Amino acid sequence: HLHVLVSRGEPPFFASVWMDWYRSNASAPFAVDMIEGNEVRLNGGVRYAPKTDGERNDMFERFFLTFSPTFEETLPTIANPPAKRGQEAGTRLWQESWGPQDYAREHERSQKLRTYGIEMLTQCNHEITWRDGGESFTFRTQSAPGKGGDAALQQYIQNQRSLGWRSGLYTNYTDYAPVNEYWDVDMVMRRSDGNLVTAWPRCYSPKALFAVEMDRKLAPLIQKKFNTNAAYTDVHTAVSPWDRCDFDARAPGAGTFAATFYAYGELLLHDQDVYDGHCWSEGHHQWLYSGLCTGNYGLTYSNLHLWDYPYLPHFDLMKMHPLNVDMGMPWTSHFFNGNENWSNPENIVTSIDQFIAATIAYGHIGWLVEEAYGIRKTCRSYYMLQQLQSRYVMREPLEIRYGAEFGTVSSSQALLTGDWKRSRLFVRYPNDLQILINGNAKEHWDFTHDGVKHTLPPYGWLAVSGRDFYESSEWIDGRRCDRVGSPEYLFLDGRGEFLQYEGVGTSGALAVLRSKEESGLTLYAIEGVDMFTLQIVAGDFPADDVRSVITEAARSERLTIQAFNQNNERVGIARVRRPGSWEIRSLEPAIRFELRLKSEG
Repeated sequence: HLHVLVSRGEPPFFASVWMDWYRSNASAPFAVDMIEGNEVRLNGGVRYAPKTDGERNDMFERFFLTFSPTFEETLPTIANPPAKRGQEAGTRLWQESWGPQDYAREHERSQKLRTYGIEMLTQCNHEITWRDGGESFTFRTQSAPGKGGDAALQQYIQNQRSLGWRSGLYTNYTDYAPVNEYWDVDMVMRRSDGNLVTAWPRCYSPKALFAVEMDRKLAPLIQKKFNTNAAYTDVHTAVSPWDRCDFDARAPGAGTFAATFYAYGELLLHDQDVYDGHCWSEGHHQWLYSGLCTGNYGLTYSNLHLWDYPYLPHFDLMKMHPLNVDMGMPWTSHFFNGNENWSNPENIVTSIDQFIAATIAYGHIGWLVEEAYGIRKTCRSYYMLQQLQSRYVMREPLEIRYGAEFGTVSSSQALLTGDWKRSRLFVRYPNDLQILINGNAKEHWDFTHDGVKHTLPPYGWLAVSGRDFYESSEWIDGRRCDRVGSPEYLFLDGRGEFLQYEGVGTSGALAVLRSKEESGLTLYAIEGVDMFTLQIVAGDFPADDVRSVITEAARSERLTIQAFNQNNERVGIARVRRPGSWEIRSLEPAIRFELRLKSEG
């Protein structure tokens, strides 16, 4: 774990000490953090354990000791290259199928999501695509025969990609089963006493260089056979390299965690190349591997409850964030681990707001909220994150400040005074994007930004980038409303009350996009939309901006409008023309409206 010392003396300062994990010859670090009298012990040290021949490696270590009045200067630097296609990966949300157990059922579910406009998504699948029961699920290229074998999995991947999604399969080279066709006991890591290093149940840990060798062999075969354009390379960033240290004296780098660290890093870099620059891993020790894979789950396996802990995103945003694209916090149920009531009907709306707000605070891409909690919340996570994350992904903030009693204060000042515990966060990015997030569970946050007064409810946020982009989940006229204005789409949700924004008005949740093929609009009526209005948008926008198309539609005397239900069947509509505006209703439940500016015939 990573600790920084805070001294509130005169003058106050921050201090840290970090081992150089790139140069260490040790077997493992250890942690001892304590203050006794005038003695401070910070971040422990390192240990050298004997190899199987009884010898220990020669000691070689380098440490970095920092004292500074500025908190951010005490954080360790991660000297990895950035993810090769991280910027592109950051334009999509992420979700796991957790299987699937049934390919047809999963694709049917995916098609339903797609009908709501959810196109920019990476979906990966889990280990059961490779096995039906207790057989090996790694180091293989043949898929589960009971699910239809290779042909069925190939068709499933093709179907998922046809939605415009990226689709990836599960792999790892850390869990090596004795029933696997490539099993060789000499390719298993050894502990100091010569015993085999265990891994997942029924599995052992393969030697790190053997893992690299097998990934070089199998990953291209898997990608070619199933035509995937993403991959979930599990476990490698979850286990620490010192927990997978090989003490076999016959092996290169025996007794050093660095041997495993460098091997796993090489493997992840290779998977980026094989899977079109989209290789994802599990996380927990992801800070070591930031940039070596495209991204990881934004998780920690610990007693730290992210839903309850005040926002402290500096190491993530300033050191990890510029290198890779971590996703979610990570998924909903894991984020709320330890909070038994989070998904109760009376809590679920606030819980999803909290989940999305934390994702933004830590600069991650979105985990697509599961539709089991309601399609409105699923689409809220998609439309409130897709354009916003595209603007902050892999960008190092220029500053991170905290809201205080009057205005904002520096992170260092907030840590000294305790203001950071109120979780009122201000982040400014180099592309002029400014984000304010209220992570406080009990208090509203009132402030003025660019001359406009705002009130953020618990887990509310405001994100602004010039005139081009505006997003907020804030208090308006005594109620919470969601709004996104961008060149790509408009999204608004008055949460049961009529809301007018950028020329569009409705009482429900509505997304408005430019039509892909013709001049016009595609609108997704997510929930609660019995009627919507189109009016002239104030201000000038480029011709390809959706807000310009809304204005053009509002001015048009004739529109061609078609409405479609969940099954893509046309339903009837009614329209009312008023000066400079249109009011449109569907006569039956409709999800998608196609609006063209030129009438047929």
